[in-house]
Amino acid sequence: MVVAGEEAAFWPRLRPAARGGAGRRLPCGGRRIRADLDLGVFFDLLAVHELGHAFHQHGRGGSGPRWAQEMFANVCLHAYVAEREPDHLPVLRAFPQALTAVDAATLPFHLRTLSEFEANLDMPGLNYGWYQCHFHVAAGQLYERRPCHAAAVATPGTTVVGTFSGRHEEMVGRGGLVVLPLPDAVDLAGRGRMEVVAVRGDDHVPVASETEWDLVLESDRGLTLASTGSATVSARVYHRNHPASGQRVRLVTQAHNRKSPIVASLVGDEVVTEESGRVHATVQAADLTAMGNVPDPVTEGPATSLPWDRYYGNYVFLTIDNPLRRNPWREEATEVVELAVRVLHRVDPDRLPAQPSWERDVRPLFAYQVRYFPWLHARRDKGRWTRFLDLDDVDAVRSRAPAILNRLDRTDDDFLKMPQSRDFPVGGVDVLRRWTETGMQR
Repeated sequence: MVVAGEEAAFWPRLRPAARGGAGRRLPCGGRRIRADLDLGVFFDLLAVHELGHAFHQHGRGGSGPRWAQEMFANVCLHAYVAEREPDHLPVLRAFPQALTAVDAATLPFHLRTLSEFEANLDMPGLNYGWYQCHFHVAAGQLYERRPCHAAAVATPGTTVVGTFSGRHEEMVGRGGLVVLPLPDAVDLAGRGRMEVVAVRGDDHVPVASETEWDLVLESDRGLTLASTGSATVSARVYHRNHPASGQRVRLVTQAHNRKSPIVASLVGDEVVTEESGRVHATVQAADLTAMGNVPDPVTEGPATSLPWDRYYGNYVFLTIDNPLRRNPWREEATEVVELAVRVLHRVDPDRLPAQPSWERDVRPLFAYQVRYFPWLHARRDKGRWTRFLDLDDVDAVRSRAPAILNRLDRTDDDFLKMPQSRDFPVGGVDVLRRWTETGMQR
């Protein structure tokens, strides 16, 4: 095959028309058609188009309509560039996309249809080039929409649910979401598993595999407990999408937390699943007033009675072995469910004094908000921020005690409930109410 060594006049004569369709940036790399655009690389790629014709003739593919032969050659060209020289795809696409975007009525030729293409072997060169640009664009669309043959993906004992090329154009066309309906041949009640496989030639590389084991938490992932309180959490173990009975689930408590002493733990070392695959475990909160000299990472000393102006909590975990779950941050291959547990101070109702005082009983209730949100209650007045409520000032709290109680006493699902973090000491509302009812003593 002889290929031109420099640009001929044929394609450049189409530049003015192409610029009419490229006043905006093209989707292929944001290129614009310029008067001095070098089409050399585009010409070089057209050699593959001619090789497509040679292949068709050598293989005795039959004559067929001329437009179909041109489409075949252009599909060969697009497939070669897409799979062997993908960096040149913008070059291959830019010029044809620009020319086909032009209103045909503005072009200096009149042949437009496939039947006219078949009937006019000696059409003007510019008209022929316009047809070829449309064949280029159509071939690219045909290639991007091609289905991957199931035989190229399937292996013995597998069912191909669907295929996806992963190309940008296909992703755009699908809106970034690929939905592959399960065929009737797939038994949902069976014990198979799903797998995503990348295929290139004879190579099959697993990209994502559904694990055989799964551990699903059926309770909330976040718990808030009162000091000395407890809660039951439930989880379910599945093997190949079926509930697994008689399986051991390990119960693990976080060993260290850099922001809080360990104040919550799971009771026991392991539990065993029921016939339904479920397990139940108890999370127990420590007594924040009698910690027994546990290490405090904040003060770096032992903690016996934890102050009321701090945040206390840690994580607990349920785990099972799972060979397919490779966690880069863990040495073992395990399936892990993580629960965050926060523990709040609690006022024992049996020890509630008959006449609470501000300093001893009420002020500690607001210690957390005072420490972390000292200027939360402020409003802008004449260009300045003015604090309208100081929770560390007895007179300020006295003056707004009914409004404070109204907000604290609401249910957790009420938008007006305060604090919005839902972390007021458990039983604290009863203390504040009795204080207001008994004269609000200092």
